[in-house]
Amino acid sequence: MSYALYRPVIEQASTQPALWRLFAGLVTVLLVTVVWSMDVFFFATVVLARDLFGLFAGSPGPFETILTLIFILGLGFGAWAAGRNWHGRSLRSLIGRGPRSLRDFFWAALLTWAVAGSFWALTLVISDPLTPNLPFDEWLAWLPVALIAILLQTGSEELLFRGYLQSQLAARFGTVWVWMLVPSLMFGALHFLPGDTLAPGLVYVGLTTLFGVIAADLTARTGSIGAAWGLHFANNCIAILVVVYLGAASGLGLYSAGPVEEALALSPILLMDVLILVLIWLVIRRAVTR
Repeated sequence: MSYALYRPVIEQASTQPALWRLFAGLVTVLLVTVVWSMDVFFFATVVLARDLFGLFAGSPGPFETILTLIFILGLGFGAWAAGRNWHGRSLRSLIGRGPRSLRDFFWAALLTWAVAGSFWALTLVISDPLTPNLPFDEWLAWLPVALIAILLQTGSEELLFRGYLQSQLAARFGTVWVWMLVPSLMFGALHFLPGDTLAPGLVYVGLTTLFGVIAADLTARTGSIGAAWGLHFANNCIAILVVVYLGAASGLGLYSAGPVEEALALSPILLMDVLILVLIWLVIRRAVTR
């Protein structure tokens, strides 16, 4: 594994690497996220006078889905505050290598759309027709806001797990698998889906943990969160805006593929999703490290 480009990031994180600072930083992230979520909820319910019943009933509309994405922005604000206040790190230090980050972001997003889009196009040809989820004109009207919300949501998660947590662990522990696996496991645990049975939720944790390891590798190989962010953004655009599984963030999808529990059942389709993710990783890794 060639992680030479990641050394400057580790050096910046090494100025104040004490574990107690990292723990204090994570507490800061939690507090900022809670306060941010309360403010967003207050604004939506009191200022905008919106009824958010669909958000809690598991049947969100477009507004509730946007709100779910906006809640996650607290993670990014928290990571920024933690890096600055406990480690003396700037936002740029958490993101990585300036213009190269932007280039890696676009390459990763385009390649993800190309590979995953080809797979979905083939799937649509050989499978039963998908069920419409949102009228096209309504979907199109929400699209600009949705893209911005997904961009900020994925950026916030990458800033916390790959930009802040991974680099601070790398500054404290020399073992690669510690600073790659711990943030990835935490990332996976954050995506646990509660349900009638435990298995679907654990499968989803496993999938998102694998995604986290891939994002960690791309971050270490490129020296920034750009490629990981591009992959995350493109993946979530497909999962939230195109073909959705009914659940907490299904209000913006153009088509529906049924309950999320069905998607997470152990099957050849699930294995194919894993293989496609690995293929996307290999393609991006080759493109951004040339």
